[in-house]
This record gives sequence, structure tokens and C-alpha cells, in this order.
Amino acid sequence: MMSAKIKGKEIMLEDKVVLITGGTKGIGKATAVMIAEHGGKVAITGRNVSDGEETVAEIEAAGGEVLFIQGDVAVEADIEASVAKTVERFGRLDGAFNNAGIGALGGPLAEIDSEVFDHVFTVNVRGVWLSMKHEILQFQKQGGGGSIVNCGSVLGQRVLPGAGHYPATKAAIEGYTRVAARDYGAEGIRVNLMAPGIIRDAGLGGSDAPEDFQDLMFSKIHLGRWGASKDIAGGVMYLLSDYASYVTGTILYVDGGYMIE
Repeated sequence: MMSAKIKGKEIMLEDKVVLITGGTKGIGKATAVMIAEHGGKVAITGRNVSDGEETVAEIEAAGGEVLFIQGDVAVEADIEASVAKTVERFGRLDGAFNNAGIGALGGPLAEIDSEVFDHVFTVNVRGVWLSMKHEILQFQKQGGGGSIVNCGSVLGQRVLPGAGHYPATKAAIEGYTRVAARDYGAEGIRVNLMAPGIIRDAGLGGSDAPEDFQDLMFSKIHLGRWGASKDIAGGVMYLLSDYASYVTGTILYVDGGYMIE
């Protein structure tokens, strides 16, 4: 069983209930699997039912406890329902990883249609804010604090030419993370930001881009390898866990050294 102890020590997230938006593939799925391996109970959201069922089957086959909730972070009612269904199934909410997000058509800013702005900000920024809102309300209802990790990006600080609206959404999430950490720290609610670098198996880093662009990106990774979703999952695990009980309002870069320069 996944909830067994490792060498007599407590599992990092044993019996903790964690909600992950966009938890059916990529970074979200890798985090859900890892949390279940460490004794946590996981609720995952996503728009695609088949992806959700596949993730549930994988986690349950290994002995983990998981719930899939179909929903879209662009719809507030879906967010509110995901929190309610998590609590209905597992009895409480201890942590959340607000991972759901989308890329956006890039190019010179003056050449991008306003509809692109509306869509990417609705999902990436409004979706994170509303997720935090309903998660925090549940933490307050329970008492005893809680932990939120929002998914940002190195592009929130280091933009690339023609990156469009995406870096601005990630910078906005950084701001909301700090605001929430400041507003609710006295209640024992911690809010932090995970900032992934180039994560190829999650589609982050232009794996379909021209070879010279990929070479440029790789030159910025000082560990000398592409990142993987499990690298991000480990960082999220730490921030959600009691090992990070004195950490709030911070940005954890998991980027292979991308931010050094």
C-alpha cells in the first residue's frame, strides 16, 4: 500500500488531503501520483474525462486514494464544486496545488488579438485567484490552517522575445501568491509559488520549436539535462508538507539553474 511508512518514519504527506487542478496529465498528474505514493489522499480536476479516469486507475492500481472531478477553472461554479466534492469524499482539505493553466499564442504584443488576452488571463490568473478563494474559505471553515502552492514559471521573471501574454499571467500569479500569504499567514495558511523551468514531458520548453531555439534554451540549463514533471512534483510535495511549515510567500524555482543568469 502507498500509505506504508518508510523505514519507520512518517510519510511526507500521510493522510493529508490535497486538491490538484489540472491533475490529469503532465506536472499535475506526476504530482498526484507522488503525493499518493507518500500517503496523501488526492482529488484531481480536469476537463477531459478519459485522462481523469486513466490517472485514477493508475493511482488506485498502486494502492492510492484518489478522486477525479471533471471541471474547468475558467468556471467558478466548477472550482467551488471541486472543493466541496473533495471534502465530501475525504472529510477535509489540507492542501492544494493550483496547477491548471494554458499556454498562449505568442508574437509581438501589438499583433496579438485581444481575445487571446481574455482567454489566457481567464484561465491562468482568474482561475488561480478563484481556486485560492474557495480553498481558503474551506481552510477557514475547518480551522487549523492549510497550504496552497500556485504554479508559476521562470518566465514570470525571465521573458523571451515574442512570449506574448503568458509571462504576464505568471507574474500576476506571483503577486496574488504574495498577497494571499500576507493576508492569511496569521491564520496558519501558507501560500507559495512553484516556478518550473523547461519541463519537456509537460510541454514546457518548446520541444516542437526549431533546433536552434532548443539549443539556446538548453544552454541556459546549468545542470545539463531537460527537466521532468517529477522534478516539479518533488518541489510541490515539499511546499505542501510540514517540512515547509515556516515557508510562505516564497518562490521555489525548479529550473536546473535557468534563473542563475
